Amino acid sequence: MKNIPLILMIFGIVGCSDNSSSDEPKPQKISPTQTEINQVLSALKLENTDVVDAIYNEGGTYNWVVAVNAPFDGQGSWMGYASAMCNTLYEYGIINKEDSISKTVMHGVRVVDIGKFSSTNGNFRKASLGSCNCKTWKMSKI
Repeated sequence: MKNIPLILMIFGIVGCSDNSSSDEPKPQKISPTQTEINQVLSALKLENTDVVDAIYNEGGTYNWVVAVNAPFDGQGSWMGYASAMCNTLYEYGIINKEDSISKTVMHGVRVVDIGKFSSTNGNFRKASLGSCNCKTWKMSKI
């Protein structure tokens, strides 16, 4: 748990900027409440004993970043685990199948190796073990 400030400091909350010149109003992005975020983060930590920490990174490519002690013990893949974490987001009502992609934030899950994260000075892309886009269910090694 003492890694929480380090992870939060490095990831930070990234703001999005919109440089489009269109006069069309953009749909309001719907973000989860702090209570919902806390529920999901707690659930992710309880679902797998290898989970060291998890954060909600609003505005990031992957809104949900889960730090784990790796390597996985050979039973499955972290991409598959990222996909399973998407089920948790649906279970807690953070996203649902009726939501339009354009009306909600992009809910993607990225799993990072906490050891690689620390040794690469917080480069979560280099520390990534796998990810999943929870709207399309597309899994990736990044």
